[in-house]
Amino acid sequence: MAAPVLCRVGGRALAVDPHGWLAAVTGMPPVDRLPLPKTFRAGRRWLPSLGMCGVEPLPGGWLVRVEEEAPGPDEGAVSRVVLDLSGRRRSSVTVSGAAGRWTHELSPRHAELLYVLSVHRQGRSAAELAADLFGDRTRTVTVRAEMSRLRRHLAQVLAHRPYRFVDEVEVEVIHPDHPTDLLTHSTAPAVTAARSLPA
Repeated sequence: MAAPVLCRVGGRALAVDPHGWLAAVTGMPPVDRLPLPKTFRAGRRWLPSLGMCGVEPLPGGWLVRVEEEAPGPDEGAVSRVVLDLSGRRRSSVTVSGAAGRWTHELSPRHAELLYVLSVHRQGRSAAELAADLFGDRTRTVTVRAEMSRLRRHLAQVLAHRPYRFVDEVEVEVIHPDHPTDLLTHSTAPAVTAARSLPA
């Protein structure tokens, strides 16, 4: 059903089911799944992995057209990232800007990665991140795979070569009340070192 619709669409577009699973794509590499906000409806929407998009309903899903024109000043630009590491069991990242605000719950590994990148705003290579997370600079394949997954959700705020938060965004980290409670699940060297710092 999506194929004939996409044949008539110029530029980049995807047809997805209500949960974001890909049915068809044109003008861009395919993805397994497009992360959609919990409240999603037709109209002009900003999606973290694609930027500003036009969304139209399709039978059993959505047509998502990526807007190609350059945005106006500050339109859709992300201005602030809040990394909340204050919970003992859950961590999240909240991204806000001119187009709105959204929150994404983080896996333990992605929380570690974003924490390290928040400390090293100048960026980290894959080898440096491997040392930060595993104490082993050779585990770059694992790091690149995790960063690729993370950038699917945060493409607008994460850059690579080196991996870093983009310079334009303000990054705030909400720490737990006590340093020893920072990412309690983590055995990453960068995190365990931070737990021993004075409050």
